Amino acid sequence: MKTFIHYETKNDNAVFEGARMRKTLKGACEEAGIDWVDSRQEGAEISHFISPRDYRIAASEKERGSKVVVSAFYTENDPNASFFKELWNGKEKLSAKAKKILTIADLILVPSIAMKQFIEPMGFNGRIEVLRPTVNLARFSRTSNEANIFPRYFGLKEATPTVITSGSYADVKTLTFIKNLAKACPKIQFYFFGSLPKSDPIGVARIAANISKPRNLTFLKAVQDDIFRSGILYSMAYIATASIRPDAIHPLEAFAAETQVVTIGTPLSDGENRLLSEGKTCFYFDTPEKMAKYLIALQSNAATTTVVPAYAVAKSHSLPHFGKKLKEFYESIFEKEVQP
Repeated sequence: MKTFIHYETKNDNAVFEGARMRKTLKGACEEAGIDWVDSRQEGAEISHFISPRDYRIAASEKERGSKVVVSAFYTENDPNASFFKELWNGKEKLSAKAKKILTIADLILVPSIAMKQFIEPMGFNGRIEVLRPTVNLARFSRTSNEANIFPRYFGLKEATPTVITSGSYADVKTLTFIKNLAKACPKIQFYFFGSLPKSDPIGVARIAANISKPRNLTFLKAVQDDIFRSGILYSMAYIATASIRPDAIHPLEAFAAETQVVTIGTPLSDGENRLLSEGKTCFYFDTPEKMAKYLIALQSNAATTTVVPAYAVAKSHSLPHFGKKLKEFYESIFEKEVQP
C-alpha cells in the first residue's frame, strides 16, 4: 500500500499547521510501515489531502482510481488549509471548496466527535471517522534548550511571565477577551499569533486588533516553527478556545510541553472535545476577570494545575498510536471492496 501525501503552499513558514500536518502524516506512515510519496506520478493507491485548495488534484486522483482520504479540521489556524470560511461577523461556515473536496472523499478523518457530528448531516458519501490529533513528544521535551529561543527572539528578560495563544484576526470576540485579560494582568506578557481571514490579505483585521490594546499584549503573524515551539515550552500557559471549530494541534503540544492550558468559554461535554476536559487537562473561564485571577495565582505558584494528567493525554496521542490507527483506516477502505 502506497500513499500520496499532498500539501503545497507558496509560504514555506513551518509554523503553518498544514505544513506541520503533512510532516505528521509522513512520520505516522513511517511509524506504521506505510510507503508514502510526494509525487502523483508514483501511482499511489491512496491519495491523502489536508487542504480544500487541493480539490482539483484530489478529483484527478479519484478519476485515476486512487482512494481519496481527507484530513479535515486539523489545521484551522492555517489560512491555506482551513475548512471553515470566516465571516466578518465572527461566525464561520464550511467553505465551498471544503464541501467540494469532502464530497469526493472516500474517507474523511476529523479530530473530534463534535466535528463528526457537525458534518454527518451534510450527506457526504465518504465514511467519517474520528482520528485524534497527535504530537511528537520528543519535540516538546523540557530537557531541551529550545525554550530559550523564544525570550531571546523577543528580547524578554529572564523568567518573564508569559502566556501565548493562536487563532484568527477575524475572531473579534476572542481578541476582545484577550485584550481585557491582558489589562487585568499587567505583569504578564501576552502573545497572540494570528492568521488573517482569506478575505483580508492586506491585514485590516490585524490593524483593527491593535487599536486600544494594552502594552503587555503583542499581536503577531506566524513565526518560524522553532520559535513557536519554544514559546509553548517557555510560557506558563497556553490559551485555547471552547469552540466547535477545533484548535486541534496547539493544546496537545502544550500538554506535551507540560504547559498549563486555560480555555475561553464554558466546558463542552466529554464527547465533543476530549482534549479540553475541565479540571483534567485544562480549566475553563467564561470571563477575562476569572481567567486573570487564575493566571496571577499561577504566576505565584499558588494555583492548582492540570499539567500531569494533560501530559498523560499527550502520551496517549503519541505518533506511534496515531500511525497505527491511520494504517487501520487506510486498510479499511479496501476491505469493503473484497467483501462478497
